[in-house]
Amino acid sequence: MHHAELSSSADKRLFILVYFRLYSTWTVQGLLFGLGQSQACKWIHGLSRILNQVLGDEKQLPERAPARSAAVLRACPSLEFMINGTERPINLSYRD
Repeated sequence: MHHAELSSSADKRLFILVYFRLYSTWTVQGLLFGLGQSQACKWIHGLSRILNQVLGDEKQLPERAPARSAAVLRACPSLEFMINGTERPINLSYRD
């Protein structure tokens, strides 16, 4: 059983930013930071709420619905953004 904590604010920022960059499982996230799976889960949920509040106040939350992108760009004309994605082939031949 792990009893490590994310004691500093720098540790907490690194933890949640690594999670959102990799979208690792709770188990992997816990291993990376010396936490148990349940501790990692609690930190992910708690820090995600805080991060969303901060980014929402700063109007920096990512837009998930492409149809609303035009409205976001109109509301924030000086908005700078980047696209972070990877193309992956999709197997379209399915068998029942």
